[in-house]
Amino acid sequence: GNRVLKGALQQGSLSKQDYYRQLLRMVYRLIFLLVAEDRDLLLLPDTPDAMQARYRRFYSVGRLRALAAARRGSPHPDLYRGLRLLFGQLRDGYAPLGLPALGSFLFSAQATPLLDQADLANYDLLHAIRALTAINQGNVRRVVDFKNLGAEELGSVYESLLELEPELSVDAATFALRTVAGSERKTTGSYYTP
Repeated sequence: GNRVLKGALQQGSLSKQDYYRQLLRMVYRLIFLLVAEDRDLLLLPDTPDAMQARYRRFYSVGRLRALAAARRGSPHPDLYRGLRLLFGQLRDGYAPLGLPALGSFLFSAQATPLLDQADLANYDLLHAIRALTAINQGNVRRVVDFKNLGAEELGSVYESLLELEPELSVDAATFALRTVAGSERKTTGSYYTP
C-alpha cells in the first residue's frame, strides 16, 4: 500500500531529510490535537453535545490514545486512514463534526503529501501513539498531561525532535532516529522562544 512512498525514497525524489520532515509534521499534528482536545479547544463553540460525542467516539486522537493503552493493534490500516480523514477535515473545516478550518501549513496537503497517501498498520500507529502519550520513568509508566503542558515544555519537545537525525535504509526497509551534535535545530537556527 506504500509503493508511491517507497518509490519516491528509492528514486531519490524524496530525500531522507524531507521524509523526516514529513514525519515530524505528523508528530506535530498529533501533539497539537492532543493539546487542543484535552483543553476542549478544538471543536467550534456551541457544537451540539451529540456532535461532540460523535467526534470523541469516532475521530479524536484521544480515542486513539485510549486504544493504544488497551490494545496492541492489528495489521489493518483503518485507524491511520481515519486519522488521515481527520487531518483533511481540519484543512477546510467540517461542520457536521464541529471542526474548524485551521488553515495552517501544518494541516495543509503540502505538509505531508506522501504520508497522506500512505498506509500504516494499526499496531504501528498505536505503538507510536503510546510512545507519544506516555513516558517510562524507571518502572513507572506516566501518562503525558497534554491539558497542562506549558509553552516551555512544548518548546522543549519541539527542540528535542529537531535534534534527532534520521537513519534510513530503503533496501533494508529500516528507519531509526539518533541524536547528533550538528542537528537541524542548530544548523537552521530553530529555537524555542518564550
